[in-house]
Amino acid sequence: MVEALLVIAPSPLSIEELAAATEDGHERVETALGHARAAGDAREQAECIFMLSFTLTQGPTPVEDAIRRCTETLEEYAGNRAVEGWMVHALAHMYARIGEFAQALTHGERCRQILLETGPRRREIALIPREDPQRIERL
Repeated sequence: MVEALLVIAPSPLSIEELAAATEDGHERVETALGHARAAGDAREQAECIFMLSFTLTQGPTPVEDAIRRCTETLEEYAGNRAVEGWMVHALAHMYARIGEFAQALTHGERCRQILLETGPRRREIALIPREDPQRIERL
């Protein structure tokens, strides 16, 4: 019961905090995800995982740690296409940052395909060009 009440509390981060993606913000997302998991609240878990993908790519988490966290999340939520889309998007960023451009492009294309298959705005996503390999390599 306590976990359920913690899940329905206000969002773990405001837009401003999320944009800042501080270490504290990342920890708050992880805490909220733990509460949502314990309460069995799938919708809140999905929201927290979306925010997690943002804090991993925009926050101070070291690349190797972010890759490991994305991989763990993919394993834990295997079969959940939304989670897969968010995590492979984050992985595309991480691999580009360490110069593994082929991996970055593969993950970026995988994310695009997932969004095309499952996204609420399929037409708009279809207009998004594939990542230009030269642009990725300039990161």
